Amino acid sequence: MRSEWKNGLASKTLYLQGLDCAFCAQKIEDNLRNLPGVSFVSMDFAGQKLTLSAASEVSWTELLPKVKTLIADTEPAVEISENKQAA
Repeated sequence: MRSEWKNGLASKTLYLQGLDCAFCAQKIEDNLRNLPGVSFVSMDFAGQKLTLSAASEVSWTELLPKVKTLIADTEPAVEISENKQAA
């Protein structure tokens, strides 16, 4: 997955196919804000897109599985993809 860097933070975008509940999207966003290592979260409900930022010292290899598990636990029917075409 490609990282974008800005102000010492690495940002990643995930696409959430099947996310059709605004309340669930807000729950996912709120829960991710409390996940250690995550510095910024932005959910685009209409675009089914989630953007995350983490400090440069955070390992995305370790953080990403936690993010995906949290999303799956919150909304099990959502399919998570790292590129828009697969979503």
